[in-house]
Amino acid sequence: MERLDKALKKAILEDDYFSMDESYYTVLTKEKNSQGKGVRKGYIWAALGNTVKYKILEAGTYPGVIRLGCLQHCKREFLDIEGDEDAKEIVDRINYSSIEKL
Repeated sequence: MERLDKALKKAILEDDYFSMDESYYTVLTKEKNSQGKGVRKGYIWAALGNTVKYKILEAGTYPGVIRLGCLQHCKREFLDIEGDEDAKEIVDRINYSSIEKL
């Protein structure tokens, strides 16, 4: 399987127009930062080529790839639902999903 950095480089060089979006999220860590919190800022990048489109990643050529939307945008929708315990649980799971991996 081709590494992501090599695939992106190839795509950038092949396409005449390439756009990316950056989204940050909070990563839970064992180490405390200068404010005494066990968090740091992490980043996710989404890339789209004008010609190639890259939705091919969802095709049968890459059966193990699942395309996901921005988790922070999804989380905002649940934050807008006040007083709903299910929505609160979903937000809590998004906020603390990485703690189990520590």
